[in-house]
Amino acid sequence: MRAHEVISATDAPKVLLVDDDVDLCESLVEGLLREGLRASFVTSAAAALMRLVTQPDIGIVVTDIMMPEMSGLEVLRKLSIARRDPPLAAIVMTGAPSLEIAVAALRLSAVEFLQKPVAVSEVASAVRAAEARRAGMRAASPEKTTSSYPDIIEWLRHVQHEREGMFPPAVMNETCWNMLLHLADAELEGRPVLRTELYGASGAANATAMRRLDDLLEAGLATRTSDLHDKRRAYVELTAQGSQQIRAFVAGLIDSRAGTVPDAELEA
Repeated sequence: MRAHEVISATDAPKVLLVDDDVDLCESLVEGLLREGLRASFVTSAAAALMRLVTQPDIGIVVTDIMMPEMSGLEVLRKLSIARRDPPLAAIVMTGAPSLEIAVAALRLSAVEFLQKPVAVSEVASAVRAAEARRAGMRAASPEKTTSSYPDIIEWLRHVQHEREGMFPPAVMNETCWNMLLHLADAELEGRPVLRTELYGASGAANATAMRRLDDLLEAGLATRTSDLHDKRRAYVELTAQGSQQIRAFVAGLIDSRAGTVPDAELEA
């Protein structure tokens, strides 16, 4: 991904792609960035749920149905309980479409159903349609967003405060944060992360991602090693310090959210 190929749009919806196919995710993220859409990806459902907890400004999720450990439909079920406001729009993708899957996705409030293989233009079009619907949902229930959940606003302030207190200022940006979460996801799965994969997950142009990776390395949160068989390839992983800080941060958020927002209120 070359820097001049990326079109930035600060008011574009923030999109999270969820698919265990890294090549597909990298291709779609690159294409969506060219379309002026802010996008990043994770490769597991568990990582998606963690990303949504730590980045509440994500507005649209594009998820595959068939994934190891937890399906895309299960992700939507959990999101339908855990994230009501602000409204989250979901788009599902599958290589094996069926009436049952389509009905299940629609029951879970999916706004679009895409059949693989998908083109960037299809996904971009679905994302824009989802954002229009999401905007309509916000306009239709302004009181619920602004007054029914004042504790959510306070919790978001808590999230920002906790993050600022735990991580160095140099990594307090979206690009570094996307890379940290992607590395945490890979650590949970026990798999290596290529430097180029990490750049794709950052949601930024390669030139920016390179600088931000240097910030993570300097802060002692990540480490980079060269491939012994191919010096052009490099792998990145969390350091022990980075892993400990991410886990402590997420654990603190889970505890604080459980004490701030009762389950019954979220399900109402």
